Amino acid sequence: MAVKFFYDNVIDSDATFTFTSATNSLSTYLYDNNYDTRLVSSGSNDATPEVWTIEFLSAKTIDKILVANHNIKSGELEYWTGAAWASFTSAVSWSANSATNSYFAVTQVSTTKIRLTINTTITVNDEKRVGQIRAMKQIGEVETNPSEVNWKLEKKKRIHEVGTGGVVQVVFGEKYSASYRFTDASNADITLFNSLNINHNPFFIYPGGGDTTITDWGFRIQDMWLINYISDFKPNLKSNIFGLGYVIEITVAEV
Repeated sequence: MAVKFFYDNVIDSDATFTFTSATNSLSTYLYDNNYDTRLVSSGSNDATPEVWTIEFLSAKTIDKILVANHNIKSGELEYWTGAAWASFTSAVSWSANSATNSYFAVTQVSTTKIRLTINTTITVNDEKRVGQIRAMKQIGEVETNPSEVNWKLEKKKRIHEVGTGGVVQVVFGEKYSASYRFTDASNADITLFNSLNINHNPFFIYPGGGDTTITDWGFRIQDMWLINYISDFKPNLKSNIFGLGYVIEITVAEV
């Protein structure tokens, strides 16, 4: 595990989407940061590949990819070289897959479009479904992991008392927030945290760093959030002695 940070998804409302059968007006489901809203094919089966092409207004730099809440058994995500479609290195592909969340660290490319081909689904002849495609560029990752992480998913809600004495709960959604305490941060870590602090734009935090062996909530392969750095930047020398590293706590909150 190494906590990682990524710039925002290059897939957004400025992109142009072309789908074999999925509804074009629902393309927002691929980048709305909601895994539960999934883009779905229409009338597809295992003999009918579903091809989704996403074209950007200008070239985008990509070195990390997350495909979340999907049912892809076999398929591939490719990028446009300017002359032809090519596989990422290592390839972003599925064969006899059974996982519903997939993370890929690839050799960095600059491209104007990407193409997802879904050949078969985990359940035979199901419609093709994808909750999110995140194509990103990494900002950095920590050299030394935090000594303590306190996180929560806080519900935005209203509680109304009803005439029978009970209550009705109206939930508008939930948001991630967390504090990360680092007690052995290196100079490189402090430089990274400062860059996040002065960036002033939302970025993704990946607490588990894409480690597929981690099953603990908050650090799983799908646990990635678009957040803001909301605490003050306060690195302090460990034990007030030069050369031992730093102690720093950073607080983040989801957009």
